[in-house]
Amino acid sequence: MRFHMNGGHVPKPPFKARAVLNSSEFFKRSTFSKMPYYRRAAKRPRYGKRDKYSIQQKGAVAAVAANQTSAVDIVPATVTEGMRKVKHLTVNLTQIATSNAESNLFWALVYVPQGTTAGALNIATAGATPGSMYEPNQFVMNCGVVDPSAGPIRMYSPISRNLNDGDKITLLIRPTLDGAATTVSLVVRYAITLN
Repeated sequence: MRFHMNGGHVPKPPFKARAVLNSSEFFKRSTFSKMPYYRRAAKRPRYGKRDKYSIQQKGAVAAVAANQTSAVDIVPATVTEGMRKVKHLTVNLTQIATSNAESNLFWALVYVPQGTTAGALNIATAGATPGSMYEPNQFVMNCGVVDPSAGPIRMYSPISRNLNDGDKITLLIRPTLDGAATTVSLVVRYAITLN
């Protein structure tokens, strides 16, 4: 209790309730609000080194034997050491007019590892159970059958391939069973880089 100098009682001032602060007001009045604000700089994504591709375009004429598989190396092997990557491989093919009737053609783009040779296309005869068109089948980049009489044919491989110095990619062609020997002209185009 408090007393006046003259001995009288001094009344205590009435209690004043403190205002309750909400979270936003508390933050404004707290010491945290006085701390400096730093903005973190956005990091730019880092991209790996891009490969530089060289576009190759080649033309060739190939003789196709009757009822046999003929092979044309369209991406030849090289003696330069290192890994090559081939992609966007396309072949434009047309049949050269000869005395023989035009024949439909089976074809396959195959990967041929170093030290091996391309095999033959396996075409089942009428009434026989169809088997694998080429072995090993994991080396087939694309395959099909075309009718050259319909005009120029465009073959395409959606698969890219890494090639060692002795590896190559070969186009295999075989006339249909009732076909005859023929001659084809082709233009090959692909992108290649040395890793």
